[in-house]
Amino acid sequence: MKKFTLLFIFLMSMHFSFAQQAEFGIRLGPSLTTFGGGDADGSEFRFGFHAGAYVGLELSDQLVFEPGIQFARKGAKNSEFGTTIGVRNDYLDFPLLLKLRTGESFYVFVGPQPSFLLSSALVLEEAGNKVTIDGSEIKDLWNGFDFAAVLGFGVNIQKGLGVQLSYEHGLTNISEGDNLFNRGFKLSFHKSF
Repeated sequence: MKKFTLLFIFLMSMHFSFAQQAEFGIRLGPSLTTFGGGDADGSEFRFGFHAGAYVGLELSDQLVFEPGIQFARKGAKNSEFGTTIGVRNDYLDFPLLLKLRTGESFYVFVGPQPSFLLSSALVLEEAGNKVTIDGSEIKDLWNGFDFAAVLGFGVNIQKGLGVQLSYEHGLTNISEGDNLFNRGFKLSFHKSF
């Protein structure tokens, strides 16, 4: 994880010498995530959130490289016989996006996203009662690294404000014992400076 943090800092500092124009920003919003894969039968979407920062390095008038760092709460839930079992995994995501401006305000983007598991919990709900189980025993059920492909589109509204919708498709198995992959949508509100 230290290597990716150093890479992010390096990329942010590169703009001073190479980029014609760079912008920094913050991004946050709700997420809707679930599991895919052979052992994901019955997995339902659960709400989460994400928040972080990014730097946009302008490569041309239409093309921007946008590395970022963000905290993201992901997971899934499964309901049977009145009991809901939810998985809540917290990640540090490093999206490395290539944005193509398709108009004055609109853009599309695509790129890889390595992620590192920070913590994990099981959330059990039944008849209005809720119990959360966390700790190293729960975290050890999951792989510490995830790698996803990200794609989406967005619009810059005004004064550095904007909104985007992205889909991330996990490419690596995140479970130590099952065949599970992260899948999710993020609705992001951003402010550029």
